[in-house]
Amino acid sequence: MRDFTAGELARHDGSDKSLPLYLSIKGVVYDITKGKDYYGPDGVYPFAGKEVARAFALFSTEETDCNDNLEGLSYTELENLRDWTARFNSKYPIIGRLVATKQS
Repeated sequence: MRDFTAGELARHDGSDKSLPLYLSIKGVVYDITKGKDYYGPDGVYPFAGKEVARAFALFSTEETDCNDNLEGLSYTELENLRDWTARFNSKYPIIGRLVATKQS
């Protein structure tokens, strides 16, 4: 387990084929390399290298929804997110957490 900044997570977006694919849901970072056909740059959900809690809650593939802002979501949308999180917890290894960069 290790801490990732957004910049470090972004390096794992599939653009460098030598690196594994990672994404974050509510700050939990998963190794999604085995799901590259779904979540990689050419996948249905091009989410590798991003925090995607809002996108999963909304069933959205929009880049603007790739964030952790859950404000204004309905009960059903939050349930969607819980379902996605449960699916990822059972399918992909958790390798770390997404942390805010320290401001000096």
